[in-house]
Amino acid sequence: DLHAHSSLRTMQTVPLLRECEEGFLRALAPKLTHHGYEAGERVELVEASLCIVTRGTAVRGGRPIVLNEYWGEDMIVTSPALRDARPGAALTYVEIVCLSRVALLDELKHWPQSRHEIHIAAATIAMSRAPCLIANYLGREKKSKDDLTNALMNLGNKNVSAYDKEFH
Repeated sequence: DLHAHSSLRTMQTVPLLRECEEGFLRALAPKLTHHGYEAGERVELVEASLCIVTRGTAVRGGRPIVLNEYWGEDMIVTSPALRDARPGAALTYVEIVCLSRVALLDELKHWPQSRHEIHIAAATIAMSRAPCLIANYLGREKKSKDDLTNALMNLGNKNVSAYDKEFH
């Protein structure tokens, strides 16, 4: 039907969904939620979600997001610490289509090939964000790179010091 076709095209604007099975995307279509926001209104969702702009202009982290652009693709990452939790805001009247993490994970149970693609994308995002998270931690806690190196060298060692356990 027209709604499913339109939803399919919208989801395929997101690279991490392009390699997923078409049947999987069709199964996700009814789980999409639609939201509208007035200019200046904050876009804050209750749960981690992928948001795709379908009308207007939003902004997030100082970057404008226009038609068929998106944010929140990091909702596939397991660790909330590796997700960008900044809210979006409407620059103009904006309509967005959202897919929640819960809805995505629930449907992935039935689609092994798509699950594989999403897991690869999640690992890629996590690996690209982890160094920044570690660097911020080291700076905040006044730890040196040698502290991190020593902790990593002892990774998996059951007899690690309490100091090194902090890094594990």
